[in-house]
This record gives sequence, structure tokens and C-alpha cells, in this order.
Amino acid sequence: MVAPVDALPQRVFEVACTLAFLVMVGFNFWEWRDWLTDHGYHLTAEEARLLGYPAPFPTMPVWMVPIFGLSLLIASGAVMLNRGRRLGLWVLFFCAVYVQGVDYLSTSAQNKLCIMVYALLATGPGLKWREERQRAEVCRALPGVIMAMLLIVYWAAGYTKAYGDGAWLEHGDSLRLAVAGFHRTELAAWALRVLPDWMWTVGQYGTLVFEIGAPLWFTWRRTRYWAIVAGFGLHLGIALMMRNVGLFSLQMVAFYPLFVSAEAWRGFGRWVLERVGIKEARG
Repeated sequence: MVAPVDALPQRVFEVACTLAFLVMVGFNFWEWRDWLTDHGYHLTAEEARLLGYPAPFPTMPVWMVPIFGLSLLIASGAVMLNRGRRLGLWVLFFCAVYVQGVDYLSTSAQNKLCIMVYALLATGPGLKWREERQRAEVCRALPGVIMAMLLIVYWAAGYTKAYGDGAWLEHGDSLRLAVAGFHRTELAAWALRVLPDWMWTVGQYGTLVFEIGAPLWFTWRRTRYWAIVAGFGLHLGIALMMRNVGLFSLQMVAFYPLFVSAEAWRGFGRWVLERVGIKEARG
């Protein structure tokens, strides 16, 4: 658990996770007055207590909103470019905590995941450059814990669907009814009219197999890349058929780079550079 490993998969994850976090925050910034200032509706401390939520953080004055947004962008750039990475991670952590506290009702599981991820990255072992191997390395435990986080989320989601309130094992139309809910998009409405019931049932049980079996599918080398492809398909379907849930899907697939080997990432990078070189030569 403490052995050094190639840090490239973790670095790709850090970039992907930060981009997903920026997309979420940017989406909320369309309504920045309602979200961050007193202009919008915010629970009082007593209302939050009655609902079982923590006391809300104070809102921002209008002049502070651009500073908040600029801090997010600078910190994200520091993390993605690996320049002042540790400080950038701390800034992103506190920004995610503030987003959670200032408007608890508008946050989702995505923001909670970001809080946990940035806390782990900011307090975990740093990256060390190894001249003899010409690569940055990190303690195996740090990416391992983050990978385990994704697998636990998947397993818990599948277990709850199967044996909790979801009752997906009792009724073959549970997925169809979920897609028909208030998150339904135009594409989902079309699919509900056109696709036969048995296809929804197959998708329902396929989702259970994927989520409950995720600890096996993602850790066994023979099934890992098939699991990544299946996960992309699952989250693409969620994003296309359930309005406002696509941001969470984007955050979930941001974990996938951790399950791709450093050699594969370097091979992909060489392939991209070759394609770019060909285009430049032709241009």
C-alpha cells in the first residue's frame, strides 16, 4: 500500500475530476445571484435544523462573487497544470465545502464526492519525480483509496436498488418507471413510447449486475476495460434520459482514468501527438 507507483493515471484523474467540478459550478453560475447571494431563497438556520440539515453558511456580497469564481479558475489551473498543485487542491476543497454549505438544497452527491476527493488529494502524499525512471510517482494508497471510493458508490447504489427501497428485484419495470419520472428528457419520452418492455427489463437487471459486481469488474484485469466501456454506456444513457443528472454522470466517469494503466495513457498520448503531427504536416 505504501509502494510508489506511476502517478500518471492519478494526474489524468485530477484533471478530469476538476473539469467535471468546474462544469458543475459553471452550470450553477448561470443563476449566481440566486445561488450565492441574498437575492435568492436560502434556508434560515432554524429551517435547516427542522429539515435535518446543517446550519447554512453566510451568503456572499455581490462584489465577492467574481473573486470566488476567479479563485476557482486559478486553483483549477494550478491543479491541472501541476503548478502550485497542493495549494490549488486546498482552494478547491474549501470552495466545494462552501458550495455545500451555502445552498445545501441545490447540491448533489457530485459535490460531496468532490469534497472527499479534494480532501484526500490535498492531505495525501505528494508527487515525486524519479530521475532514474523519468516519471512522477505517488504512494499506491492514495489512488487506491479513491478507486475504492468509486467501487463502494457503485456497490451501494446497486445494493440499494436490489434490496432497499428500489425493489428492482421485485418488479421488472422499475427502470422504466424511474426514467418516466420528473427527470424525463425528450429522448426518454421517445424511448418510453418506442422500446418494448423487455428491453427496459434487460437494462434494469444489467444495471444491477454492473453496479453490484463493480468491485469485481473493475479490479479483475480481464474485465476492467469492459467495465469501463459498460460504465460509459450506463452514464451516457443516464445523461441523455434524465435531465440535470448528466453532471453527476460526468463526475463518475472522471474516476475511470485511475483504472487505466500508465502505459496505456502514454500510448494514447503518443497516438494523439502522431495524429496532431499528421494534421500539422498536411496543413
